[in-house]
Amino acid sequence: PMLNDDIAKAMMLTPAQGFQLLAMLDHPESRFPSLARLEVKDKAVLEALSITRLADSGLQLRTRITGKPKQMPGASRLKVVVKLLWKSAGRQLGDDFQDIKLFKCEAIARELEVAGSNATQMEAFAVWGDSDGKQEHSTLMVAGDPDDYAPELEELLEARFEMIFNACPARPTKVLRLLRHLENERNFNKFVDRDFTGFIEHDEKERRRLETLRMAAEKKVMEAALAEERKQREAEEAEKRAAAEAQLSDIEKEAAQKQNEAQLQKDADRLEKERLQEQQRLRKERLLEEAKLRKQEEDELKKLEQESVEKQRQLEEELKKEEELLNEQDEKEQEEAERQLSEARAAVLAKRQQELNEQKERIAKLAADQQSLREQQEQEVRELEEAEEQERVEREQAEQAEAEERERAELEESERAQAEENERGETEEREKAEADGASEEREKAEADGASEEREKAE
Repeated sequence: PMLNDDIAKAMMLTPAQGFQLLAMLDHPESRFPSLARLEVKDKAVLEALSITRLADSGLQLRTRITGKPKQMPGASRLKVVVKLLWKSAGRQLGDDFQDIKLFKCEAIARELEVAGSNATQMEAFAVWGDSDGKQEHSTLMVAGDPDDYAPELEELLEARFEMIFNACPARPTKVLRLLRHLENERNFNKFVDRDFTGFIEHDEKERRRLETLRMAAEKKVMEAALAEERKQREAEEAEKRAAAEAQLSDIEKEAAQKQNEAQLQKDADRLEKERLQEQQRLRKERLLEEAKLRKQEEDELKKLEQESVEKQRQLEEELKKEEELLNEQDEKEQEEAERQLSEARAAVLAKRQQELNEQKERIAKLAADQQSLREQQEQEVRELEEAEEQERVEREQAEQAEAEERERAELEESERAQAEENERGETEEREKAEADGASEEREKAEADGASEEREKAE
């Protein structure tokens, strides 16, 4: 078992090393009494059970850098990202914030050495640099493309500025997305202007103010250094004067001994002249140094103003180009939309015309079918009328033949007149029944034919 109290080392462990990380006894140090007591108890239990900590010196985590690190120009843009993080958390970045220097190398590797097992190596793309506590800035080392180191850089910033991230009402996704554009000033400024309107102008004013404060501080430091240098020179002059006075005293002693007062006075005059010349020389050097510093400060201020004006002009030109590009793109999209709309309208009209033509063809076909059906019905009616006429003629002929036969029967067989009359009556009744049955069948057949024709027409 092993206590996980170092996230960086925990990421380097592998199953082959045979460690099992504990999910208990991991209360951190705290200023609250109850949590402090738990931390003390956890520490005592770990010592009693001889459980190893990931933070122990026996587990050494090293970082290997390949290639000579080169400072990236994106350090200023990284500070803009930090300022936006503070702004998202509703806070203001203080003047005492430690600047972050950004360096890039060819490759970064993390190596974890565990006693009794092989070292584990893992490729990394962003790490914090070493700090001896005397530096006035932090150091970040990155490797690879922005898409490679941006996620790890985001994790490093979140781990160091955890309180700022927790103070944000929501995760600052738009701010962290800027980490992918640290090497491209144009894209970086474009996204800052789009997502944080007016921030660059405000930050430029703030940068100028800080630059003025820095120059004033440097001026004070320089003045203090000049004052210190003047003090040293005055001390050296005092030592020289003391040495000259001592030498003069020796000379006087020697003159008194040798009774050469004229030579002593000459030496004294020479020393006094040298002292005056040295004072004049120091005064001239001090004046020249002050004039040089004033000129250097004025040149730096003019240079900063020129850079600001040039940068503003470049930003205006880029904004104008982007607006023209967006306008051209909008016009192209509008023309393309109108063309697609006209094509769609033409297609819909053609489809509707085709449907209308098909409908006209169906109507013409239906009219032709109805005309054909009407002619067929008229033909059938004519045929039925002809059949009825022929049947009527045949019936009349049959009746006439029967009448003639009855007359012949009456003439030939007068005695069987009554019988024949009875038979004739029966024959007439039978013929009438047959005629009625035939008429009913004909009417039924006509009704069935008319019904079938109506169904067919429908």
